[in-house]
Amino acid sequence: MKRVKSIVTHCHYCRTLPHHKQVEKILKSAGFEVSSRPDFIVVCGGDGTFAKAGGKENLPLLFVRDRISVGALAEISVMDLPTYLERIKKGDFFIQNFMRLEGNGTVAFNDIYFTHIDGSESIQYRIKSRNLDVVMTSSGVIFSTP
Repeated sequence: MKRVKSIVTHCHYCRTLPHHKQVEKILKSAGFEVSSRPDFIVVCGGDGTFAKAGGKENLPLLFVRDRISVGALAEISVMDLPTYLERIKKGDFFIQNFMRLEGNGTVAFNDIYFTHIDGSESIQYRIKSRNLDVVMTSSGVIFSTP
């Protein structure tokens, strides 16, 4: 039996049944064990939730879009989850690797933004690589994956 951990955000659309309870119910009904030592993680929410999980977790993540979030990174909705869980049980899936960035001890899934502490002043920074050595002044700098 595959073990899975669910990470969910607040529920936008259902106040009586918390989102995580709904997702856990679907996981258990599909024969998955919800565990603190999972084989993969179901992340339910929007792109921000996915980015946080992708920057922290080192396991395969199944991105599930909640009903109100745009969730451009998610290919499935909560309602589609049972179908995809059946495919996972049959081995009908692939794992896509995404790049992560690290800067000042922070690991990010898609981008890191460096700025002044309160963002109100310009900062001077130096970017140095094999073919680039430049000093610039601006309100910040963003590093992102391709």
